[in-house]
Order: sequence, then C-alpha cells, then structure tokens
Amino acid sequence: MSTEGTQREGSEAALNESEERFQAIFAQAAVGIAQIGLDGAWLLVNSRFCQMLGYSEAELRRKTLQYITHPDDNDESLAGRRQLLAGEISSHTMEKRYIRQDGTIFWGRLHRSLVRDHDNLPKYFIAVVEDITEKIHAERALRDSEQRLMLAQSAAQVGVWDRNLRVNEILISGEYDRLYGLSPGHRPLTYEEWLSLIHPEDRERVRNLMRDTIERTHVWDAEFRVVWPDGSVHWLLGKGTVFLDNSGRPARIIGVNLDITERKQAAAALVESEERFRNMADTAPVMIWVAGTDKLCTFFSKRCLEFTGQSIEQKIGDGWVAGVHPDDREGFLARYSSSFDARQEFQTVFRLRRADGEYRSMLTVGAPRFTPGGVFAGFIGSCVDITELRRTQEEVLARQKLESLGVLAGGIAHDFNNLLGGILAEAELVESDLAAGLPAGEEITRIKAVAIRGAEIVRELMIYAGQDQATLAEPVDLSRLVEELLELLKVSISKKVVLQVDLDKNLPAVLGNAPQIRQVLMNLVINASEAIGEQAGAIHVVTSRLTESPGSGQYVRLEVSDTGCGMTEEAKAKIFDPFFTTKFVGRGLGLAVVQGIVRDHGGTIDVVSAPGQGATFEVLLPCSPRALRPSVSSSTGAEHANIQVGTILIVEDEELLRIAVSKALRKRGFSVIEASDGSAGMDLMQKYKEDIDVILLDVTLPGRSSREILDEVRRLRPDLKVILTSAYDKNTIDVSFAGLPISHFIRKPFQLSDLASVLQDALSS
Repeated sequence: MSTEGTQREGSEAALNESEERFQAIFAQAAVGIAQIGLDGAWLLVNSRFCQMLGYSEAELRRKTLQYITHPDDNDESLAGRRQLLAGEISSHTMEKRYIRQDGTIFWGRLHRSLVRDHDNLPKYFIAVVEDITEKIHAERALRDSEQRLMLAQSAAQVGVWDRNLRVNEILISGEYDRLYGLSPGHRPLTYEEWLSLIHPEDRERVRNLMRDTIERTHVWDAEFRVVWPDGSVHWLLGKGTVFLDNSGRPARIIGVNLDITERKQAAAALVESEERFRNMADTAPVMIWVAGTDKLCTFFSKRCLEFTGQSIEQKIGDGWVAGVHPDDREGFLARYSSSFDARQEFQTVFRLRRADGEYRSMLTVGAPRFTPGGVFAGFIGSCVDITELRRTQEEVLARQKLESLGVLAGGIAHDFNNLLGGILAEAELVESDLAAGLPAGEEITRIKAVAIRGAEIVRELMIYAGQDQATLAEPVDLSRLVEELLELLKVSISKKVVLQVDLDKNLPAVLGNAPQIRQVLMNLVINASEAIGEQAGAIHVVTSRLTESPGSGQYVRLEVSDTGCGMTEEAKAKIFDPFFTTKFVGRGLGLAVVQGIVRDHGGTIDVVSAPGQGATFEVLLPCSPRALRPSVSSSTGAEHANIQVGTILIVEDEELLRIAVSKALRKRGFSVIEASDGSAGMDLMQKYKEDIDVILLDVTLPGRSSREILDEVRRLRPDLKVILTSAYDKNTIDVSFAGLPISHFIRKPFQLSDLASVLQDALSS
C-alpha cells in the first residue's frame, strides 16, 4: 500500500475514533446537549436532555423549542438566537425555565453557540443545558431569608452587630445605624467609638459589664442609654453571646440591640402614675383600697392602715376580712362577691374594728376597673367612717321623735291635767264634806296623792319632750321616792324577775329634781331587767348613807344590782356613750341620759360587772343643806279672818273641772259665773263686765281664743284681774301671750287651797 493510502486510512481511523468519542460524550454527558437546526428542528438530542424534560427522544422531536420554554423567558431566548445569527456574539448564556411534559418547571443554564461552514454561513445551533433548579431554589430561599431577616430587623427595630475580638472589628446590619442616631450606611464603629455614644452616667457600668461578659459570663444582657448626635437620649437593650475558639479563648461576640425607649418611658410613666395615685390615696380624707380579679386586695392607703393598726402585709389578700364585725361579715362578703361577679358598683355599710378595738360604721363604695382595652382588672373602692354621721342622724331622729312626743304630750297634757284637776277638786270637795277622822278620809287622801302623782308624770313627759322646764332643785327623800315608784317598777320588769328593796328610812335629804331622779331609777331598773332577759333572776335596790364621801360634803347612795349576764371590760368602757347599746336598735339613750342627770346633780355613777356575774350600778348624790319640808294638810273653808270674796268668771271647757272648782269656790263664799268655751266666756264678760272681779281663764279654749278675751278685757276693763290656767308652765304662757302682761297664773292640776291663795292675791292687788 502506498504512502498516500496509508495516510488516508489513518485519517479515516482517527475520524472514526473522534466520532466515537463524540458519540460517547454526547450520549453519556451529565448535561443536556442538543443540535438544533436553523429552522428550530431537533437534529440531535442526548438522553440527559430528554430526561430533564420528561420526554422520549421521539416525543421531544415533535415539540418546538418555544413550546418547552417558559413564556416569560421566550423573549430573552429569541433575542440571544438573533444575536448569534447576526454575528454580534459568538456564544449566548442565560438562565431560563423549561416546561416538563408533566407541566412542572425546572431551571436550566443554557450555553448556546452557532456552528458555521467554511464560508462562514450558519449551519446549526449547539445547546448545552445544565439543571440548576436546586441552586436557584437555594439562592431564592437564601434571598428570601435575608429579605425576611431585614424586614424583621426593620419591623422589630433590631440592630445586629458582630465584634471580632482578635482584630477588634465590628460589623453591623439591620437597624443598627438608626438605633444610635447615625446616618444610613454609616461605617462600622470601633469599640471606643461605640462606648463614646453611651450616656456618661451608664458608660462605666457598661464597660465593666462588657469586660465581665467576655472574661467570665460569656452572655451579654444589658440596658443602657445612648446619646444621639442631636442630643436626645434613648434606651437600648443589648443581648449577645461570646463564641470561643478551639483553645477556649473568646474569639468573637455577636449580639443585637433593641430600642426600649417607649417601654422605659411607659414604665417611668407608670411609676409616676402609681406614685401620684399612692400620694392621692394616702392624703385623701377617705380610705382607699384596690382588689384584683381574684377578689383579693392588693393595695390599702395609709389611712386604712392607720385606722386598723395593721401592716400592708397583714391586710393584703383577704387579711382585711378579720377586722369586719362577725355579725356583718357574711352579709358583706356576699354583697362584695356578687358585685365582683356581676362587674357592678356596690355600696354598703358594715362595722370595721379600729386599732383601739372599737367597731366603727363604714360606708364602703366599690367600682369595677377596666384596662384601656376593656378587660376587667378588678375593683377600686373607698371606706368612710360614718359612725358620727349615723349618731347625728340618730340624734336627729331622736329629736324628731321627741318633737313628735312633744306634740303628743302637748295634746294630751291639757285634757289629762283637766281630768286630774277635776279628780283632785272633787276629792277635796268630798274631803271637806267629811267629818275629820272618818274612815273615808284616808282613801280621799290617797286619791289626791294619785292625782298629784299623775300630774307629775305628765310634767315629766313634757320636760322630756322639751315643752317644759324642770323644777328647781329641792330637798328629796330618796327612800320615799323609791317607795312611791315600787308598784310602777314591778309592772315594768319581767314577770320572772323578783324586785327586792332595802331602804334606809333615816336618810338625809338629797338636793335635786324628783322627776329626774325617778327617771334615773326607772332606767337602771329596766336596764337590769333586760340584762336578766327571759331567765329567772333578781334586782336589788338599796338606799344608804355613804360613810366615806368622795371629796367634801355628805352623800347618799342609790344602788341597783342584778343577776344578769354581766358585761365585758370593753362594754363597760362604752355604756355611758351616746347611742351605745348591747341590746336591740333604738335603746341607746338610757345610760347616757342617766349619767347626764347624775352629773347635773353633782353626783357620780359607777358600775361593777363581769361576764356571767351580773352588774351593780352605784349612784352617789350630794345631801341637801336644807331639811325636808313637813307635809301640811290642805285647809278648807274660810279659815282666815281676812279672806276676800267676789264674783268669779270661770272660762273652762273641761266640765268636770269647771263644775268642781265652781262648787268649791261657792262653798268658800264666791259668786261664780261659768262659761264652757271662749265664745260663751266673751259674751258673759261683756254682759257682766262691771260685776266681775276676777276671770279664771283657761289658755286653751274652743271658740274665741283666750288671747281675744284678754284683748277685750284690756279694752273694756283694764283693771279687771285675770288668772290664766294651763297644763303648760309659766314660761311657755309668757311666750304665747307676748305683749300682754300676765300677772297671775296657776298651773293645772291645782289644789283648791292653792287656787284660793291665787284668788286672794288677785283680789287684793
């Protein structure tokens, strides 16, 4: 074989080998390779490219390049093809999306070139496609993550920093610049520059904390202030961690900064608000309390603590409940709890123990609290000590009752005293008709005594009601006074109680007011009976002379003791306080009045008692320097030689009294003209104006009033004597007849001898 033949055979062998290598590379390449005609037809496609797209080679050949290209990438792909054909570029590379047979997308990096012939004319395209789907997804995830991180840092106003401790370099990101008031993109700060931005008052503390973090704790957690270039002050929270190298030495510290200025300002505002509230609550004239949603108290004002004498630790929670009066506790807690559950305001009154042990009436008002968002936060309330107010109200009520009693007393006094006056006058008439020494004389004397005692009772009622004045002090036989009240006392006490008396019959007189001393005795005996209650028991009343007087002067003793329940020391200390009572409501004035009467008489009152051992009240009253007046029998008839008689006009609407007085005066020699009302009295006075010597005029009359009659007397006969008579005292009459001088007055009921004396004074004046 010639040399030329040999060379030709060698070239063909080399070409075949080259084609085999190309076929092997083309078929087994890890990337997709395709030969594409100028018309877009698939000339060659390797199996990897078919796998990427999910087509067989035959299926792929039936699809165009545009069909498998994502619509959003078609323009860029066509533009690259045009540039290759125009010779503007020798190769074209792009990242594009391909559509698989199942409709899913994969990303490929396309490397494309144009093959030309010897005449530089385009023949076909060679395309190499690398599957970069995972890379694209990873980059996108990283980009999204970084974007989210940046958004999170921006939204949370977080600045991130990374300090390399070996070279002392700091890298920053996020909101770091803004947190320190620096312009965006500011260069990283050195450690010393960073320290210079910290508030001077915090700088040394922060420096020491950073040193301790690096050297010991390896955890950075600090709150500090920074001063911006404009001079404003802001609060930052710093948190970070120290990372160690392989040798265990600190290599870097990475951390974050957060702006906590608003939180600090809010906290400061809250502290200031709480301080203002505390100052207000502590200086308020009422007691303030605050409770949480669990109904337990969390705050008490200073006035609350001072009132109860407890510390805040003792009162918070439900510790305050112990101070509520046992009788009020259950009802108050039920009201308190139901108001909490209903989220409603409440107002109630209960008794609360004061530091000195006294229970005081408290008006408590509570209202629900809500947060700005409308969430229930508990209750706030106040307590006001209304003990004195309630006492005042009770005093007002008592005064109103007394006023009502006064109206009642005024209404009954006239009629009752007229009846008593009639009884007294009739008794005196009978007495004068009886011969001395007859048996009926004692009975008549008792009738007179009862009538006089009845008049005293009415007068006591009027004094108590404020419509009369007490009798001036006079010598009083204390033992005799007790004897006179025995029957009334026996019917005033429990049927199971025995009343025992031990009276000294030789006591010196007491200087005082008999009706008021009777009131003292009645109060003490009735209180003793109520102390015994429904049990069997005894009350012992003793009068005696005090052998050793407390101070100068002589005293007599009135002692009332009982076998009742007795009293505690606390109760004994308060029994003489106004309105204090251990009994039912409305019985709180007795002992306070008793003490007042005893003191007004210059005496003292004391009590000895213990629980279960009864009580003994001892009243000491000073003796009178004057002796008791002896009883004098009423004189009847015209005993005196110088007695004067005349014509009397009696104007009185009480028939029994008028008839009895008229009969008695006629027996004494007087001429009597009777009128049953004011109108009749006016007519008779006008008719017999020249014949009448004295008018006995009742103050309260039906028809024409007694004042009208007096005015007419002054007009017709200014010299005519008028004696006014009434159940009221002289002072009351003077006020009612202001402007008209009243020279003669006798109070009902009167004894005929006293009336005769007044008539003699009027006739002789």
